[in-house]
Amino acid sequence: MIFSEEDAWHFPPGTVFIKHFELPTDEKNPGITTRLETRFIVVKADSTLYGVTYKWNEAGTDAILLTTSDTMTLTVTQANQSTRQQIWDFPSRTDCQTCHNSNAGGTLGLRTWQLNGNFTYPSMTTDNQLNTWLGLGIFSPVFSTSQIPSFLKSASIEDASADLETRVRSYLDANCAHCHRPNGVNGAFDARFSTPLEVQNLIMAFGVSVNSPPGSLIVKPMDHLASKLWVRDNLLGPTAMPPLAKNLVDTAYIQILTEWINSVVDTTCFTFHLADLTPVGIPQNGWGPIEYDQSNGSTSPNDGSTITINGTTYSKGLGVHAPSEITYNLTGQKLLFRTSIGVDDEVDAGPCSTGSVQFLVYLDGQLSYQSPVMGQYDDAINVEIDITGKSQLKLVVTDGGDDPTCDHADWANARLFDVPCAVGPCLDSAQVGANPIYSGNYQAGSILTSSGTIKSNAVVAFGADQHIVLQPNFTVQKGGILIIKNQGCE
Repeated sequence: MIFSEEDAWHFPPGTVFIKHFELPTDEKNPGITTRLETRFIVVKADSTLYGVTYKWNEAGTDAILLTTSDTMTLTVTQANQSTRQQIWDFPSRTDCQTCHNSNAGGTLGLRTWQLNGNFTYPSMTTDNQLNTWLGLGIFSPVFSTSQIPSFLKSASIEDASADLETRVRSYLDANCAHCHRPNGVNGAFDARFSTPLEVQNLIMAFGVSVNSPPGSLIVKPMDHLASKLWVRDNLLGPTAMPPLAKNLVDTAYIQILTEWINSVVDTTCFTFHLADLTPVGIPQNGWGPIEYDQSNGSTSPNDGSTITINGTTYSKGLGVHAPSEITYNLTGQKLLFRTSIGVDDEVDAGPCSTGSVQFLVYLDGQLSYQSPVMGQYDDAINVEIDITGKSQLKLVVTDGGDDPTCDHADWANARLFDVPCAVGPCLDSAQVGANPIYSGNYQAGSILTSSGTIKSNAVVAFGADQHIVLQPNFTVQKGGILIIKNQGCE
């Protein structure tokens, strides 16, 4: 058997997996059970799999092979002596393939993290299951017993010794990851336990589903009722998850899921590019107008080129010419200002051959940062300034003490970060969230024309953690969900 620490295991042809189901029908006496079905998954010679289901007769003495799906209703005596009806679905061979699909590796459950725990065998010996299989010579490549504690380890939803996050992520892996994974269904998130939470696209991420309204969040921190994961897992019927053979809500799971969602802190990073914001007053510039998302260029608007500092290009930023000054009001609770500064490479073309500038940042009228004098062959300097509690940001560029000719300067990738960034890392690719003001589904070739005050170069979140650049008219990719958000920028 081919072992993988963080992916599916691969089994040799002829391997048979057996799963047997019996249902307790008296809650006061769990030992009274009804034998229901036994399922088999078989690895064929070409390493593909097929599944079959045997349904037991009422006496529990024999089972017959099902050629189609089937359903039965059982009566369960509850602890208070009342009864309830329990529906049981028997899967067809096609149903087996729905979950045991090739994208998920065919076999389910047999993963490193699910078997990384103790088990008491019929011999009454208790051992870590991975260690037992290792001793039997089943694994290839082999690993040492000392490595096992470093392997991933999942936990039962009822394991109170494990934290809430581990219990929920383990449950999602066991019950959802066969579909919710890369190249799986269009649910947008990755349920695999081996995928770190921060890249699972669960928290403050938009769901992609015909059964979820555009703009729905999969997990909204501290609000389980607004989290589509909780809503659909707590349902029965055609929009419930999982969609196959679900006749009862798993209340133990829902309770832990509720507790986890309500404990999650929103670490979504809100990014505001200065090029997308409206400055205060009239910006000053030494040569033509200040340019947005391009270099300063010449004296006409929009005559610059891609912002480039010593060979490094930037898609966002301000292109200016010394002497220059531009001011922004810091509305809301902004924490950080970040930018990369330097002389644009366009000074090395045409009549310009030299350029030297100095960058200054003022917060509420007080000098907060001053760069060294920078020349055209200097690498960009990355600047980060704490703007907590400040109300105004002013960016100034001087000529560096000499002739201002050809002093083309860039505030490349100049952006502000909002309060949630204080909790987690600020990433430019972070998902922007909350309060969509315009959303909808668009097919290939459809054109969405902006009717609001959205700038033609505004950056917005698109689909699952992607970004696009808006134009006055633009085409949205097939099947994509476009959500334009009002978060302090036009």
